[in-house]
Amino acid sequence: MTKYLAGALFLLCTAPASGQVYICTNADITFFSEAPIENIKGETSTAVSALNINNGELYFKVAIRSFNFHRSLMQEHFNEDYLQSDQFPYAQFKGRIPDSVDLTKPGTYTVKVKGYLTIHHVTKECTTNGNITVKPGEIITHAVFSVKPQNYDVKVPRLLTENIAQNVQVTVNADYRLKPASR
Repeated sequence: MTKYLAGALFLLCTAPASGQVYICTNADITFFSEAPIENIKGETSTAVSALNINNGELYFKVAIRSFNFHRSLMQEHFNEDYLQSDQFPYAQFKGRIPDSVDLTKPGTYTVKVKGYLTIHHVTKECTTNGNITVKPGEIITHAVFSVKPQNYDVKVPRLLTENIAQNVQVTVNADYRLKPASR
């Protein structure tokens, strides 16, 4: 188990009567920046997440270097110049689903997710809508939201400001399985 998945599970499992925790070790996160000169798209399938279905607590963590781009130069600039992934190696979200949705009952639900998103060592409150499909032993989630890089102290050289959108679209998909009971 990776050390950041262990951290996610610790946050969700240490509270008394924490309930059932579902985990995902291969969440898909994509971000897309539409710009006049060239669109920018980064993708990863290695984000980890934990979801406590009894209290709605939700946690995501992703290694910045895990994002892949169609051009290696884009990937290099993303890691070295913009997100400075050696200095700020992870992005994370800690929050909850405050709606009174019973995630133990099969069905598809539209929910609001509220919490704190940390990128580039800056934490901001974040609220978005998402969809959750509950199946026996599995929970599938999907959300799309916008992030303003400037709100997270991501510096874009003035010469390149036309290359990066002011709002970057982020798409998150996670397929959770019930965490096995500890022995």
